[in-house]
Amino acid sequence: MKTWFTADQHFGHTRILYFEAQNRGHFEDVRDMDEFMIQAWNSVVSKDDVVYHLGDFALAPKNRKKEIIKQLNGYKIAIRGNHDAGPIHMKEIGFNEVYNWMTLNLIRDELPDKRILLIHESNGFLKNKADKNVFDYILCGHVHSNWKRRGNAVNVGVDEGKFLPIELPTALNVFQLDLTGQWELTVDRIPKWKGATANQEIYSL
Repeated sequence: MKTWFTADQHFGHTRILYFEAQNRGHFEDVRDMDEFMIQAWNSVVSKDDVVYHLGDFALAPKNRKKEIIKQLNGYKIAIRGNHDAGPIHMKEIGFNEVYNWMTLNLIRDELPDKRILLIHESNGFLKNKADKNVFDYILCGHVHSNWKRRGNAVNVGVDEGKFLPIELPTALNVFQLDLTGQWELTVDRIPKWKGATANQEIYSL
């Protein structure tokens, strides 16, 4: 079983062909884009793998979303983006778990653990000297092709990843983090504070 990270497919979103023309302008239409991204996903993700989707899955009718997600391999965990509907809707279309954010622990043999924040928009959580709650790394989406890395954040969106979900060693390679030895990911925290914003929840940890 492998673990993958991805974001920002925008399945069914016609206007993304123009907003991200440098990456998507070659598609004939939105259906052509959708089919390409489904094939790209399944070219690396197997049925037994886990996929963390970090937001903005689709802008399409509900039935179309269901149709797409049924074709995608893996156990799918959604971290909701600004274009995603509520948790009930996201589960109804086929996601196995749905959160606004979550944190993971990266555990390595004989080395300090690393704490990773999964969130759609990273801007409020980038590392700075005044930050009292520093995450070692942030995996995010939202920015499409605007940047790959900013501070301690990595954009795992498809417009920076050749439309492929990526594994953690690939995502963190920009930090020259060596993951050639034994390592594992465990869930650290998931949202529990109903009605709170992501900022309130995360900074209350």
